[in-house]
Amino acid sequence: MANIQAPLIRQPPPPPLPSQHSRSLIAASEEDEEALEIGRGTYYLTRSRRRLSKSLMSLHDDMLFEVLTRVPAQDIYDAAMYVCRKWYRIIHTHKFIDAHLRHSPHGLLLRCPHTPAPFMVARQGQLETSYSTKFKHRTSAGCNGLLLDIDYNDTLWTPYIVNPVTKQVFVLPGIENVNGSECFGISYAATSMVYKVVAIVIGPQLKILTVGVDDSWRSVCTKHLRPLARSGLAEISPRTTEGFMHWLTSVSTVVTLNVETEMFEESSAPIPQGHGVPGNPGSTWVSTGSKLSYLMKFERFGWHVWEMEPESKEWRKLPDIVIKDQKRKFQRLGLEKGQEVRPIGWIKYKELLAFTLSGVLFTFTVFVYNLVTHEIVKVDLPDLVARHSAIPHQNSLVWLPGSF
Repeated sequence: MANIQAPLIRQPPPPPLPSQHSRSLIAASEEDEEALEIGRGTYYLTRSRRRLSKSLMSLHDDMLFEVLTRVPAQDIYDAAMYVCRKWYRIIHTHKFIDAHLRHSPHGLLLRCPHTPAPFMVARQGQLETSYSTKFKHRTSAGCNGLLLDIDYNDTLWTPYIVNPVTKQVFVLPGIENVNGSECFGISYAATSMVYKVVAIVIGPQLKILTVGVDDSWRSVCTKHLRPLARSGLAEISPRTTEGFMHWLTSVSTVVTLNVETEMFEESSAPIPQGHGVPGNPGSTWVSTGSKLSYLMKFERFGWHVWEMEPESKEWRKLPDIVIKDQKRKFQRLGLEKGQEVRPIGWIKYKELLAFTLSGVLFTFTVFVYNLVTHEIVKVDLPDLVARHSAIPHQNSLVWLPGSF
């Protein structure tokens, strides 16, 4: 299994010790380890935790840094950053935010309209599902732990960039004539060290905005694209890899936007001889974080699998996924006769693949298939989720200037 490397993030981190309130929190941890008064409640440190904190504080700075980069982002934000001034200062640095992002595992976030969104991630060999985030609007895309939450009012679409861990929000200028919330995307341009958000408006035309730089949306030229490829931009949401956005605009064409240069390029989608074309109902194309992954159905429980290198646009064939021998396991977990499953995204690339029922718009159930052990797990959700609601995500401490 290949490790997914996140790009370095160079946005300014939150200023250390920004308020008297934060100073009092840190002072409390130093003077009275029995209780820490923090913004969302009181955290009581047990004796074992106090001993652990003292042991960690005795570590050399470099070793302490490495240990903290492996602590889940939610735990850092809720408690670890308030243990002492030393930890607080380490956590609020460019270097730490970069390193922590690289160690944060990728997972799958499912959009729920009325309840906190389930986030499924593999950690230490175990599948974890948490429900810590409830979004106000329509969550459409994500990058480096930041998610787009889209508000619609009359004719105006207003995107919000949200970090679900830190609860920080960055408001973008509104835009009209967008085809829907799924027509937004966000990506990070590593060379210029900025985030960019795109929107497909009626035409179709592509609008782009550099976060923290632009006050209004700019147009990106699409005239050189073939008419079929250009019209397809409005029909499907983009998939984001490191520095690129991709649209499968027809049965055989992928349109890729280089976020750094803001230039489009067309390439061919893989079409295996004798197995139809991309876009059939059982097929799925998703982001793995660094690559584009395409799963094309060729039998009831079988998929051809490819991955695309964004820079070269070359597709590499991977081993097929065939789970027909596991059909009875699916049935024991609730799959009814005649029902089929459809992959919706990788929880852990090349290892854990999530499925929902094919042919239904909303579901309470997600199946997770382990390609290594061939185990199947059923995850029952507390609320209905849309079949196309899966967003690749990783919890992070990434912060944008101007967030509130």
